[in-house]
Amino acid sequence: MAGKFTFNSNPIIVKELRSRMRGPRPFITITVMLFLLAGITYGIYRITLTSLSMYSGIPVSPQIGQSLFVMLSFLLLIAICILTPAVTAGAISSEREQLTYEMLLSTPLHPARILWGKLFSSLSYIFLLIFSAIPIASLIFVFGGVTLREMLKSFVVLIVVAITLGVFGIFMSSLLKRTSRATVISYILIVVITFGSMVIYIGLGILQNGIPPRWIIAINPISALASALSNVSNQYGSVLSFIPIIGVDLNQLGGDAVSFTSIPRPLYHYSLPIYGLISIILYAVSTRLVMPTRRWKLSRTFILYLLIALFLLSSMIAGAFFLTTGQYEQAINQFGQNFSEPFAPMREPAVPRAMEIAIEEIKKPLPGEIPDLGIEEQAGLYSQAIIDSILEFETERQRESETIYLVETIMDTVDGESYQFSIPEPLQLSISEKLESLSKDISWAENVESVFDNPDKPFEPTDIVINMGDLKFIDPETISVYITINLDGVVETQSQYTMKNENNEWKIESIERVFDASQTR
Repeated sequence: MAGKFTFNSNPIIVKELRSRMRGPRPFITITVMLFLLAGITYGIYRITLTSLSMYSGIPVSPQIGQSLFVMLSFLLLIAICILTPAVTAGAISSEREQLTYEMLLSTPLHPARILWGKLFSSLSYIFLLIFSAIPIASLIFVFGGVTLREMLKSFVVLIVVAITLGVFGIFMSSLLKRTSRATVISYILIVVITFGSMVIYIGLGILQNGIPPRWIIAINPISALASALSNVSNQYGSVLSFIPIIGVDLNQLGGDAVSFTSIPRPLYHYSLPIYGLISIILYAVSTRLVMPTRRWKLSRTFILYLLIALFLLSSMIAGAFFLTTGQYEQAINQFGQNFSEPFAPMREPAVPRAMEIAIEEIKKPLPGEIPDLGIEEQAGLYSQAIIDSILEFETERQRESETIYLVETIMDTVDGESYQFSIPEPLQLSISEKLESLSKDISWAENVESVFDNPDKPFEPTDIVINMGDLKFIDPETISVYITINLDGVVETQSQYTMKNENNEWKIESIERVFDASQTR
């Protein structure tokens, strides 16, 4: 009896996979793609290495890792957009052209099951191409700068985009009788939703001389992937800025979610549900198009399956939004806002980074600032962290600094979305007064580069440049802040200070060393 047992799989899947993987062509395609990815990856590595400035103020290794990861992700997206229509647009139409479709319909298989087998086998080959690039992507961990969470986000976006384009290819193959027509229309759609939507988005912003609505690019796969990768770029700037066109800021490409009136959610939070809904609808219509007769007579089973699919998609969307609402509400509360509607950001247009809105000019509370936190308290928090970081750094490095440069421009992120602002002059004066106990020369600079380009005050090897992060409330009684020490134009240490309010007095509760250049040498 055991010898007669067979796995009850879809025979269309078995047939398609065997025919697709038969011969050298599929393996040659994968090999060529991997060689191209490896070659381009090495080229980006060399270009990034030679393009880094010694005064960039950032570690070299993480920037290389981020450049490689961003480029590899977009290369995989391009491969998906090119290959998916080619392998799916002829799934049904080719059977009709070869006069074998009626033969398939004469088998006991239901037409919907035939369609599922065609779709699964086609997407399996696309997924094989994506997963075959994982060994190359794993090299990024050697350089750092990219977390596993960021990698998973990008791969989820790539997989969902591949499924959506695959379903559309199957839909066009079921609708049209010619593979050439289905393929051409599929490619036209990809061009329209990628370049077309971006042109409309940019053009509308120029014509209105204002902020274009973000929903225009919500269906754009390039923008969806860019928004998922925006946190990678935000950590060290535009990691591919040295490459024309491709080096555009990922926040601009992904529709920046910075907002002062709603929860700032990245674009892919809306793109993925849209892709899911489109895939379900097109697949449901395709199951009717492959029927030989009585196509639009809907059975109870079909309606039930459709409702279950829509219910599962709605449940996943609602669950994902509500599970992440807490962290986004916390983020918006750091802007001094009171927010309670988790889905309001879908109605809120984005504020592009290119607008470079000066927060102090529009008289908005500083990011991370709670209205009842006065200048003296802010200065006390910053000065405690600065003094501790300087003393610890001088002790570890066994050197003493005479001049301390404080960078007045603060750059930080709220769940992957970057923002920046200048420390007001009253707060600068208060911080300088509290740092007098160090008995050092305290100077303020607009940015790190201005310290080294100042002919009036040459930079000495013993001088220290300090970047301060934003004051972020973990809870009403706990604040965290990052302090970064630059030496000779390169980041030496970065520490996160957590401070607790005890009896109306802020004290350092814990210190976490985020980066230490001495450990990488």
